[in-house]
Amino acid sequence: MQGPTGTGVQAVSRQNAGGPKKSNAEKYDPWTTPHDIGAVSAQSRVMREVIQRLEPQIEAVITPDLARRVQKIYFTGCGDSHYAGVAARLAFDKYTGVQTEPLESLEFSRYVVQHMPQDSLLFGISNSGLVSRSIESIILARARGAYTIAITGNREGPLAQAADAVLIQTVPGMAEDWGHAFPAALGLGNFAASLLTLYLSGLRIAEMRGQLSAEEVASLKQELASAADVLAGTAERNTKTAYELACALWHLDTFFILGGGPNYATAMFAAAKLFEQPHQTGVAQELEEWAHEQYFLTRPNVTPIFVIAPPGNSRDRAIEQINGARDMGATVIAVCDAQDREVQSLAHWSMPIMGQLREEFTPLVYIVPSMLFATALHQVKGRPPLIPPFDVEQMREVNFRQIFHSAVRKP
Repeated sequence: MQGPTGTGVQAVSRQNAGGPKKSNAEKYDPWTTPHDIGAVSAQSRVMREVIQRLEPQIEAVITPDLARRVQKIYFTGCGDSHYAGVAARLAFDKYTGVQTEPLESLEFSRYVVQHMPQDSLLFGISNSGLVSRSIESIILARARGAYTIAITGNREGPLAQAADAVLIQTVPGMAEDWGHAFPAALGLGNFAASLLTLYLSGLRIAEMRGQLSAEEVASLKQELASAADVLAGTAERNTKTAYELACALWHLDTFFILGGGPNYATAMFAAAKLFEQPHQTGVAQELEEWAHEQYFLTRPNVTPIFVIAPPGNSRDRAIEQINGARDMGATVIAVCDAQDREVQSLAHWSMPIMGQLREEFTPLVYIVPSMLFATALHQVKGRPPLIPPFDVEQMREVNFRQIFHSAVRKP
């Protein structure tokens, strides 16, 4: 099938990450305009600045007493904020010695909060600080005796106001430069900022509880800081491949994304970017479950399968799933370590990660290929039109109503 032509290809060629700064009138509107591809690599700067800004905040908020007495840790959030919690769970399990559970905000506030054990700690995540269910989670958890920490970019928002303490994850000036709907927003960088906040908080808890030495924590923090360079290198290496994939697969509208362990969150994040940008169907599935579920929908030239396969405990199963998908005629795109020649040789396409992190930190950089692909597909294909009388303004209004203006339950 012939690839896209005309305005779609022109939209790609106009991208210029190193061009002049946009005026206010030209700033990115997430409801109508494709991301500039430079928004992906710009996250390396986000990561460096977020780490620098967070460390003193975390030292002040997570005191030795709080770290020692906590018996259960919860993460709550919606969308990308929830995925950050899912991604961070392994690091908390491995380092803190405290049972940790990531839950979507409604699941926590309507079902779990009433049965929390004593001395629970809740991290409530919402970059905007305006999400009703996440605010509700903070309010109800605090009323039942949990210590609550808001992770947000909005110090004056209701999430921050409801919590015992606040960690501000945004970088002043960046969001304004990028023209986002909320002053606190970092766009594609929100997920990485939330995830870094959780990782650094977990390392602080681990050190205060004596699970890690100061030297071990310093080494792990250095590895987190190095992720910025891995991200930048990965974005540079895969930008061309993302465009080629978008042009090759533009005529398809459904994509499976498989990931295990902390990278199940990466798969969910990838699916969300397909929803939000080109308005295509992304189906995130836990690596094992594809063989039990979406396998039965696998056909040649119908639904490409992205397999997230970092070095670690799931790599062998990822190889088995790649082989199974190929045996059923699927097109397979591997997201894997740049040195993993075996996985690259099995896949039809590969999007290599240019550097290594321990498995619990890999979501920070394994999200890059999916962001590049969703951005490129949006630029090449555009979005399906809304059927009149519906329009973008109505889509925005209903979306904000559902997320920010839902009634918040009180104790």
